[in-house]
Amino acid sequence: MSQMTRLLIIALLLLLPLEAIAANTLQGIRVWAAPESTRIVLDLSAKAKYQHSTLVKPNRLVVDLVGTKLKFDLKKIKNSSKLLKRVRLSKPPKKGTTRIVLDLNQPVKSKLFLLSPT
Repeated sequence: MSQMTRLLIIALLLLLPLEAIAANTLQGIRVWAAPESTRIVLDLSAKAKYQHSTLVKPNRLVVDLVGTKLKFDLKKIKNSSKLLKRVRLSKPPKKGTTRIVLDLNQPVKSKLFLLSPT
């Protein structure tokens, strides 16, 4: 490959917007409710780099998915949990990040972890 071809490829890659090169997509969110707990699964196309925080007044769990784009309608989430009020998007801390906010009916102890693809 010539040096000119390499430079052209590098220039084209630099012109791609950050959103176009997002390596991950959030394809769905599933909610399983039990009397004392709720499990929420984020269906992603690849392993996620994420950060989370818990907020109060009102109670919320915020999850930032770095390099991830949303690819489904949040209104399609089936929620039968008494702990979870709703799931929504919020303004992300930086471009290329998707911020998911779980509005909660009460304070919770959260445990986030990655599952292997099935």
